[in-house]
Amino acid sequence: MPISGIIKSLSAPIEHVEPGMFFYFDGKALNVYSHDPLDDTQITDIIFNDPQLDQSGSPEEDVLIAGSIRPSAESVFFHVSRCPGVKDRGIYFGVAAYWVLENGYEIKDVSMVRFSGLCVESFCPMTNIQTNICEGCSEITARTSSDDSIDLGTAVVNGNVLTAVAETYWTYDFCEHINFESRLICKIESPDYGLLKSLYTSFASALRFCLGRGNVVFVLELCVEEESGFQVVGEFVAAHGKTYVPDELDKPSACFVRAKDIGAYFGKAVSAFSDRSFYGAELSKNRDDAGTITNSKIIELTSSFEREFRELFPEGVKHKAKTQRDSDLAKAAICEAAERLTSNPKRILLRLSERVSEDNLETRIRYACKSLTNEVAEAVFRRTGASRRYTQLGKKITELRNDIAHGNEPRHELRSIANEYQLLINLVFAMRLIRLQIPDEDVARLMRCKS
Repeated sequence: MPISGIIKSLSAPIEHVEPGMFFYFDGKALNVYSHDPLDDTQITDIIFNDPQLDQSGSPEEDVLIAGSIRPSAESVFFHVSRCPGVKDRGIYFGVAAYWVLENGYEIKDVSMVRFSGLCVESFCPMTNIQTNICEGCSEITARTSSDDSIDLGTAVVNGNVLTAVAETYWTYDFCEHINFESRLICKIESPDYGLLKSLYTSFASALRFCLGRGNVVFVLELCVEEESGFQVVGEFVAAHGKTYVPDELDKPSACFVRAKDIGAYFGKAVSAFSDRSFYGAELSKNRDDAGTITNSKIIELTSSFEREFRELFPEGVKHKAKTQRDSDLAKAAICEAAERLTSNPKRILLRLSERVSEDNLETRIRYACKSLTNEVAEAVFRRTGASRRYTQLGKKITELRNDIAHGNEPRHELRSIANEYQLLINLVFAMRLIRLQIPDEDVARLMRCKS
């Protein structure tokens, strides 16, 4: 729902914006209006203003606009861009995030946050509803899981050690309906905007990682502790680029890693995204196109593999002694021949000599596969149609990746690399689990859940 009200304060000066002005937020942009519309001079000043010259700080500095919502009198805070635009003789800002709090509460009062939404229900599906409709009879059976609470381990976000829990419960509206809900819960102490923003993005990334899709959006409720328990006093929203992609509730039969599967290791995944040892996964936006192979997905997937390989094997591919000796002899022969040439041919040969021992994507894929334990390898190769013993493993997807990157006519069709594509998806997922220092037997178990 759009919200409107009056600006109360700004964390840093913004030209042509001051307390007492009206605001209107439509979920995408924050529009600010004064009693009088902007004149042509002001519009020109805003459009051509250089934020680097702004005395209030650099363009990267967080600017928070605090306001009072009318008529509820709730407090709202917007993290806005320092570069405004002009619309209908008023000013508008891009919004990175915002939060709403009931009157009388501050963000530091929050002692617990709760994540809810379709993606959370997909990750933690603790409800099984069955219907039986026949002539003269309509029966609905709803059972909750035997696990009403799942320990998701400990996560470190912005230096704060947080315990994460998944919980399920139901509420009953008399003579109306029963609601089953799943939530992820974290207790926190005296949070600030930076912690809430990191919590949101880290949990969202960990959920994308487990669910295997990119359209993950949820509600982050802000709660305070009172004598009767916890009370919801506000909501935090990160207005990231995928906000407008509709979320999904996966079918219970869909294969991905659920809360009961990953358990306490989920906290490790949240920590990895928080400290940037993991980056956002290159994933399809929803499950419907997860199996569709495109040129852009080839580039994204192979880049993701290359990054994981560098992290897991910083020393690169370790060759056998004979292979290394042959490479050294070839490199020495090229360098010796280069010494007898003039400058330009010599420079070309010396550059080629550096490529003798350079391993390509195909070599790295095979090396990563060979480095897996038998238990993990069996789960990674399961249902991919690929074989661990195939000596040309990774050749087709490497050649296709190179052709796409260099603009050449592809030598292979997309459907011809389906087996290697699925294998690489599994391999990247397994390498991330291994980087979390999860034991091999649990890596294999989680891979079997996913595949």
